[in-house]
Amino acid sequence: MNNKIILCFSGTGRSIKYTYENIKKNVINDLSPAHIFIVTEKQEYYEQLIEYFSIFENITIKVVKNVGFVDKNLKFFEHTPWNKPETRLNYLNFIYKRYELSKLVRNYVEKHKLTDYKYIYSRLDVMYKYPISGQIAKVNTDKKVYLFLLFFIQKLL
Repeated sequence: MNNKIILCFSGTGRSIKYTYENIKKNVINDLSPAHIFIVTEKQEYYEQLIEYFSIFENITIKVVKNVGFVDKNLKFFEHTPWNKPETRLNYLNFIYKRYELSKLVRNYVEKHKLTDYKYIYSRLDVMYKYPISGQIAKVNTDKKVYLFLLFFIQKLL
């Protein structure tokens, strides 16, 4: 696989002791990315997460402070999975980490004047059954389609 790939991870990392070897084998080592970005929060597992990923030279890790409350003016539809206050807070923290991740990536891309790269987003609590390069090879990226794992869609540029 060519290394015109940037991997972007975000999440709490609380499952990292279970998922790290899988992510390392089936994503990082499989793709040999040009750079890896991780945004996590300061919680009981973040030091372990940093220790695991610090073996890679081409990595940027940012630890952010979580959103502390849900603004009363922020409206959620009544029949959504985010209807409970604690679930709303989890959702907002997820979105905030993705926002911070996108800023890191955008600054990196602009600084290094990168073009024609593929951006792959994933959570840190995912295990991959197979190396993902075979699946990525099947995706037509001629029209600057960005690759996203899971169901999260985000456009960087």
